[in-house]
Amino acid sequence: LQPAVIYNSKFRGPSGMLNPHKHDVLSGRGNFVNNHDGNKRFRTIVNQHKQEYVACPKSEKPKYAELIVNEIRDLNPPG
Repeated sequence: LQPAVIYNSKFRGPSGMLNPHKHDVLSGRGNFVNNHDGNKRFRTIVNQHKQEYVACPKSEKPKYAELIVNEIRDLNPPG
């Protein structure tokens, strides 16, 4: 399952730069993105659903992407 780009752009600092909170999932490369709490949580959620995703027919695979996105968005604050 490939990571989806999920982030909440409401949290901007005084410079206009994005200040991600712990539930946001960041897109990019490198240690900052890989070690961000939201990305760690995202990978955990993906791994929780991985076996079912791999075993299901192709027609059911999109439901897992939606399930993961909804799980992130249902956090407080939403990711």
